[in-house]
Amino acid sequence: MRGAWAELLFADEALPATRPVRDPVLPAQPSASARAKKRQRQSPAGDPVHSFETLLAHLATQTRNTCRLQKQGPKGFADVTVEEITEPTALQARAAELVELFPVDRSPN
Repeated sequence: MRGAWAELLFADEALPATRPVRDPVLPAQPSASARAKKRQRQSPAGDPVHSFETLLAHLATQTRNTCRLQKQGPKGFADVTVEEITEPTALQARAAELVELFPVDRSPN
């Protein structure tokens, strides 16, 4: 999940690409884009960035509401159940899109 949502988080997206060429003994240095993201608190696209915990908290605000109604018919009352999912915010929609695009290996080990 962290890998899929890297652009929405304070994560350094360039870190995996620099892994083969950097010194394995020295601590990893954040890329210029990661430093800018942290300083500006915005992604390069201009969207606010989050910690993993705050992103999960925001995603948790999308709800499914179940409404149960009683309908009077010729033979008495009948229950009608309607489920409604709230419209996702732009951030919730982008997070869902990123997770669906992230490849998952489902083959048995």
